[in-house]
Amino acid sequence: MANPTITFTGRLAKDVVVLSNGGLKLRVVTNDRIKNDQGEWQDSRTSFWNVKVWNKLAEQLKDVLVLGMEIQVTGTIYQENWVDQETKQERQGYDIKADSIAITPHGLKKLNNASPGSWTAPVAEVPF
Repeated sequence: MANPTITFTGRLAKDVVVLSNGGLKLRVVTNDRIKNDQGEWQDSRTSFWNVKVWNKLAEQLKDVLVLGMEIQVTGTIYQENWVDQETKQERQGYDIKADSIAITPHGLKKLNNASPGSWTAPVAEVPF
């Protein structure tokens, strides 16, 4: 049986970590928006997701993703096992292997507000 696939929209909660093998590690935060008793919107049920990005997708995104940027992630959920270096206890958690990542329109606003020169749009050649 295949691992489950998930799609969600959230914001980068930490700076992107470039792994030694060229992959990327992302920490993405999601939450529900609900109206409170006063009719104002507020965040509810906050979740944090560990996302790993590999290969060409990692290459394309490593210099584009900015802290706080809103992205949409589609990927496969898998269990990660490790030994805690401090306690020496076996630990486990769930990560997402990204199959695709899209920058949302809100995320593009964040990108456009990045420091000047920190990002330039890729130039595509159009054959005529």
